Amino acid sequence: MRLYFIIMILLISEVSNALTHQYNGDKLHFDVSNKEHNRIKFGKLGITEVIGDPGNYLVVQDKASGNIFILPKLDIGKKFAISLVNPLGHVQDVECFVKDIPGQFLDVIIQSTIDKESVIIADMLSNMIKGEKGKYYVEKWNRKIDHDPCFELLQEHSYKFGNLMGVILRVKNISGNSLTLKEKDFERIFERTKAITISDRILDNREVTYVYIITEFEGGNDR
Repeated sequence: MRLYFIIMILLISEVSNALTHQYNGDKLHFDVSNKEHNRIKFGKLGITEVIGDPGNYLVVQDKASGNIFILPKLDIGKKFAISLVNPLGHVQDVECFVKDIPGQFLDVIIQSTIDKESVIIADMLSNMIKGEKGKYYVEKWNRKIDHDPCFELLQEHSYKFGNLMGVILRVKNISGNSLTLKEKDFERIFERTKAITISDRILDNREVTYVYIITEFEGGNDR
């Protein structure tokens, strides 16, 4: 009975400290606790990437739910910015203000019907990033792709399911300078690109990262 009472207090506390927002692409202002973890949820598919200055905060990701828990490293009155990315490429910019308050909960709701294809895309991306086969037909490749003189691109694997194909690209910066990678750098490599996830966005010269691309192709089947 006592354990049940404690759980109910925690649930009521989180609900009372909840900020619910309908996703529309606008930047959010979010008051965060300086002493307790603050939970952020971004749609039903979860958060795949947090972009910001890690010197300003500590972040822990719950891989099961896709939620993140963030704890500021800054003093009360300071602020920091983060950008949240979900598997379908939606980006939510959040400006966080550090205050002496209990832990907060931010729930960003995406009001769009998540169809079967979107769920498959999110699951395929997850398997590609983890290096797991899952339910997909996986092929190994060693194919160089000529696309941009700043990058050396090598297609290492492909994942297939129905009319969707996932491609794992090994990306090496050969520009001679540090580069910030963006989705638009890779969206024209294949026709009918559906989703892109970038492992590391800041890439120094000669450094390597991975980019995961989902495309649509004709003649697919449910292998």
